[in-house]
Amino acid sequence: MPSGLIQNKGDIGLPEIFPIKEIREHENSVDALCANPTNEKEFSTASHDQTIKIWDAPSYKCRATMKGHEKGVWSLMYDQTGKRLVSSSPDSFVKIWDAKSGKCTDTLKGHSSFCYKAAFDHSGIHVVSCGTDKLLNYWDLRKTQAPIFSNNES
Repeated sequence: MPSGLIQNKGDIGLPEIFPIKEIREHENSVDALCANPTNEKEFSTASHDQTIKIWDAPSYKCRATMKGHEKGVWSLMYDQTGKRLVSSSPDSFVKIWDAKSGKCTDTLKGHSSFCYKAAFDHSGIHVVSCGTDKLLNYWDLRKTQAPIFSNNES
């Protein structure tokens, strides 16, 4: 059966779609992925193996592997420009990455336990994060020593 093609309808009447290519370069589960909003040829994945990988979509090749979290990476997002990534981890940290160099440019320390999710706002100046400590932290990336707002009633 050719891969990447829509085949006959499955058990519930929806078309079955098969992958064009399978990529298995992480050493553990892939827990997050995102597409670069300004470059259709790039996407990134995050794994329980504590790494983030940036991929060249046309060649299916890993362009960069980023390390810095002490536990798995559960959330990953590009900013609107496609130049930065934000990640979060049960190591309690939020990290900002330069997507071109693959280097961590900042570590946001505001959670006392697992940090499940982090996301850029539309401007790319702020990041919001949340975790099992019941905190919702709102960060200004121009001064990252502490969140500018925390809500512990989430």
